[in-house]
Amino acid sequence: MKYHFDFPKSYEILQVENVPENTNPQFFYPRGKPFNDKGLQFLITNRNNETWVDMFYQEVPTGLNAVFSTPHPDKVLIIAGGTAHLLDTVNYSVQGDLDDFFTYNFIRIVETCVAEEVILIASYIDIACIDKNGILWESRFEYEISALKVMNGTLTVNGVSAGVEEPWQMKANLKDGSIISSTGL
Repeated sequence: MKYHFDFPKSYEILQVENVPENTNPQFFYPRGKPFNDKGLQFLITNRNNETWVDMFYQEVPTGLNAVFSTPHPDKVLIIAGGTAHLLDTVNYSVQGDLDDFFTYNFIRIVETCVAEEVILIASYIDIACIDKNGILWESRFEYEISALKVMNGTLTVNGVSAGVEEPWQMKANLKDGSIISSTGL
């Protein structure tokens, strides 16, 4: 398991093999999927000293597994088997009413941009930008994404076009995802 705490955090998180006794509640992600022996379990204690276990089903156990702090100190980005989950460690109820929950599958690239106070996550064709409020913007491309780079408030995305395998590059405003330019290379 890889941990990336580039941003300050208000919680403690630790991967566990077994659920500690007297630890409640237990949440399963994604909802409706049972926990399996390939899944990941995390013991989380938030800033209010509330402790619980989150369990993550892994569709693809060989995918990326990592934990990232986010620009908001109460939020954690957990990637289990290539699926990304953004969790608010304080503002959701025991019943599982998550205000800040999303799922993207097959995450391949995660880029923390501390100076810009954002995290970028990318699958083969999707990019999401996370700031202190949650998802700042998201975008889907008709191209396979191979690399992300941030410089001076501009996101540069490199990839190959679907089907014809020709290289392309797109530049976007990091704060709103609006496209500045897009060209074949």
